[in-house]
Amino acid sequence: MEQSFRYLSVIGPEHWRFLICQFLSLLSGYAMRKCIPPCIENSKRRHFFEFISGLIILYIGYGSLVIHMFAQALPAYLMMVFLPLSIAQYGILIFSMMYLSGVHIHKFVRNPSIDITAPLMVQTQKLSSLAFNINDGVKLAKEGVVDRDYHRLNAVERRPRLLQLGGYLFSFHNVMIGPFNFFADYLRFIQGQESERLMDESDKKLFEENKEEIRLAKAEKWKQVKLLLLHTILTIWALSSFKPEYFLSDDFAKKNYLQKYIYLSIACFGFRQRFYFAWTVNHLYVSCIHLRKAFVLIFLTTNIGNINIDISYCSPILNNSQFSPHIDRKQRQVFKRILEHCPAWLVRGEKKNSSSSIVEHLVNSRR
Repeated sequence: MEQSFRYLSVIGPEHWRFLICQFLSLLSGYAMRKCIPPCIENSKRRHFFEFISGLIILYIGYGSLVIHMFAQALPAYLMMVFLPLSIAQYGILIFSMMYLSGVHIHKFVRNPSIDITAPLMVQTQKLSSLAFNINDGVKLAKEGVVDRDYHRLNAVERRPRLLQLGGYLFSFHNVMIGPFNFFADYLRFIQGQESERLMDESDKKLFEENKEEIRLAKAEKWKQVKLLLLHTILTIWALSSFKPEYFLSDDFAKKNYLQKYIYLSIACFGFRQRFYFAWTVNHLYVSCIHLRKAFVLIFLTTNIGNINIDISYCSPILNNSQFSPHIDRKQRQVFKRILEHCPAWLVRGEKKNSSSSIVEHLVNSRR
């Protein structure tokens, strides 16, 4: 046991800070769901909770570097207020990209300790998309049409207030590493109006009738708890049973090829449990706070006209009900398991005339 703690002690403080941030996100999500349930009346409190929780998590992870988030966001907001929207959308995009690029260059050339680029990249996406979505909303209000149909779902009718913008940019669900979500989806999550993302009225009704049951996802939570316990035990066992220094010893060198292969395979399997532990914590966060299967529903019904699901792009779990059809391809392996919850015809990529069968499958599988 002492040996395992000795190896744990070599883990850098930044890793411990990020682990603390992950657990704080878990606690924040649970508290938000229990104490400030989604509804229009709780909107201000939920925005404020999002902002404060995200700010605390960012400060724990990055310290005083969090000032870069404000330095990028405030000028962008001023452009939203004082510039014509047709100009502001491009000005915000150019400014936020230039600021992000400057931080990247400064990090690599002058100061490697400035490592707040991940939150800045997420915020850059949020700011630039918000500016374009506001322009789409104004155009939709005046002309009643938009360039593309999916712009209608993400359009924002007016500039957000500072509290709304702060909650959106510092949302604790995705402020550290994403994934990015649209402001319209964030508002739907805050107000508990996720069904507005659905285009079919029967789907909306079915979703509303089973909303709470879909949100709980009890089976998935217990599954991740058991996996977390398993990976914790295996991590402690590996760190106490295998010593990396032994690989360089004379005793190890005397072993034959088969013995070395078996020993290294078992040892590396044990060492990998640390990563599995971290990933399982993230999965637990997802299953505790998200509408796991509602994301499949949203992802599929927004693309129901041309269903051809590929594992590489089937990434329906986004942070805490903030629906978005876009996702980083690097996360495809993390969400690969989601296909287990889809009907067989969907996995094969067959097309159906209606999304009702998808919704019914998701609801029935929760019962």
